[in-house]
Amino acid sequence: MKVGLLAISVLACLTSCKAGYGPLADHSAFVSAQLAADKRNIVFSFHHFAYRSAAGWRAFPDGGIPDYVTDISLLGVYDRQTRGVNIIRREQNTGWQPGNGLFTVLAINGSKALISQGGQRRGEPLRMEVKHLLLDITTGQVDVLNVKADLDKHGRELGYIYLVDSAGTLVFVTLSQQEAKEFNSLNSSAYQNSGRVPDIWVRTATGDYAKVAASAHYECARNGEVIYWEPATRDFMAFSIAHRTTRKAPEYKTPGYVDVTEGVILSSDKKALEFGVKVSGRWNYELLDLKPNLLK
Repeated sequence: MKVGLLAISVLACLTSCKAGYGPLADHSAFVSAQLAADKRNIVFSFHHFAYRSAAGWRAFPDGGIPDYVTDISLLGVYDRQTRGVNIIRREQNTGWQPGNGLFTVLAINGSKALISQGGQRRGEPLRMEVKHLLLDITTGQVDVLNVKADLDKHGRELGYIYLVDSAGTLVFVTLSQQEAKEFNSLNSSAYQNSGRVPDIWVRTATGDYAKVAASAHYECARNGEVIYWEPATRDFMAFSIAHRTTRKAPEYKTPGYVDVTEGVILSSDKKALEFGVKVSGRWNYELLDLKPNLLK
């Protein structure tokens, strides 16, 4: 009888160990969101992510590798007026390490939204990669940009990136690849005291690149010109994107403070989006009717 009970116990153990994973854990969440200037459309990204942790013998010796059941990144637009959802892009993760390759909404200008997608590549844990997408909110068209690779050809690092008009023009404040290595090896104050100055570059809507100036003081872009400040002369300068010429811009004045009174944020648990209105200096938020189950 004891032998029979032992056999049953061993069989139960073997069955459990064969499974080797714990219960399904759903870690799906919103990643980012921004409100368009029309105050109606919200561009958002969401990550469907669920897995079972390794258990039993699979967890030895270092915790084991989870069983990733769902790993899908979404990019979408939510219309506050109609409460409609338009899923622009739905990507099953096959090229990134689990949980990587998420979409992040960086900026919106007019009907254009700049999106980044990055992380560690699958099979290459030490290789980081970043891509950019330019989304037309009105049409749903997505253009994949290779700005990092393009800047590499010019010997520049990606640096800060700005979406400066509704045509999709981009401005970068960027270090050379050598300067970027030096920056990473120095603390910020030591680098600032070194006298090195980054460059301002522009990428036109047609994909052409041009150096604007050696300056760290980018101001804005308007009327087809990139505005920056020249510390040596204390002059504002304007670089014409179309003509590749530079002039002094004495008419330019640094704009005053512009108060933001409407916006969208992620809820504290990242399971929902909240729309906020600022009244008398205080933000009031309400949950948007955009449930994760609507994004399946």
